[in-house]
Amino acid sequence: MYRRFALFVMLFSSYQNIFSQSRDLNFYLQNGIANSPLLKDYSNLQQQNRIDSMLVLAQKKISVSVDGLVQIAPVINGIGYEEQISNRGQYAAVVGANQPIFQSKMVNGQLNSVHIQSQMISANQKISQRELEKAITDQYLTSYHSISEMQFQQQTISSLQNQEKILKELVNSGIYLETDYLTLQLQIQTEKINLKQMQDDYRSNLYALNALCGIADTTTLQIEKPDLVWKGASTNANPNLLLYSLDSFSIEASKDLLHFNYVPKVNLHGDAGYMAIPADFSVKKFGFSAGVSLAWNIYDGSKKNLQMQQFSVQQSTYSFYKSNYSLRLSMQLADLEKKLQSSNEIISQWQNQIKDMNKLLSMRRDQMESGQLSMIDYLLLIRSYRDLQKNLNDAEMKQQQIISEHNYLLW
Repeated sequence: MYRRFALFVMLFSSYQNIFSQSRDLNFYLQNGIANSPLLKDYSNLQQQNRIDSMLVLAQKKISVSVDGLVQIAPVINGIGYEEQISNRGQYAAVVGANQPIFQSKMVNGQLNSVHIQSQMISANQKISQRELEKAITDQYLTSYHSISEMQFQQQTISSLQNQEKILKELVNSGIYLETDYLTLQLQIQTEKINLKQMQDDYRSNLYALNALCGIADTTTLQIEKPDLVWKGASTNANPNLLLYSLDSFSIEASKDLLHFNYVPKVNLHGDAGYMAIPADFSVKKFGFSAGVSLAWNIYDGSKKNLQMQQFSVQQSTYSFYKSNYSLRLSMQLADLEKKLQSSNEIISQWQNQIKDMNKLLSMRRDQMESGQLSMIDYLLLIRSYRDLQKNLNDAEMKQQQIISEHNYLLW
């Protein structure tokens, strides 16, 4: 009995060595985050947002421009503009400057709007990263489920092959019929075909995992068993909830900016340079000018009040969405906690059944080797054991999926 067990361990160990290397979940998460074009896009948006802040600050600074003009208005054979109007043309080269004043509050309001936008980009980036991590984790669990079934299938084949050798001796001794031996051989061939299908499924799942993480690798290697831990954290840091608050803050910032459209805008301006006309070069050509300009939107048909009403409706909508999301989140978390408790109980029950089945299988194996059990009954027992192991494998995967979903919702 001990020799058979040692042979089984050797066969299983040699199967595991088929894979030249192994990778864990963290490897795929790190590569997926590093290779995500969406996350890179968010990083670029943050850089653009910082540039927007500098553009806003640039509004407070003086602007300088250079204007040049060469204009000729000739009179040919009496055809042309009146000289007193056109002066037969104009030459000008002027340097102008413009400086907005009393704009600090408006600039601060624009900076606040840009800052809120930056926070929204950051929150969306975190959400996208968490969604990517969730997708990678789910695909990793699917891949590991495939390899777990594949490994157990190989164990089953190894066990049957070991029994085949023993049965051959029993057939030669006349304890079993040749048909029993052929039945076992057919079962082994069937299990090998099933193993090939499982290997194809695992390879496809592994390739899908590599593609999701941006890994250009077609090597079929082993992945390590995932061990997700149930996280406990406050939902207050959830970026989804933060986004609803930021939407309201953004509307408040838009209200402030709308208010600034209805306050006086004052600019200091001046210029200096050269101006001349061909008609009279005795006119002074060099000079300067300075002044103050004022623009004030006093009335535009109550557009401001209408826009304020729109903002209020939007804020009410965001507030409702936030409350609804909080409710759904709390219900989801409560449901997942119950599911985890149930999953743990189911796993424990399957494990106990497998322990009992192992004892029964050992006794039935001894009966078979002594000719007291038919081959058909023994194969049915093997199939039942395999079904139990598959149920346990499915339950363990379900447990990890529940933990993954729970950790995805918490931050």
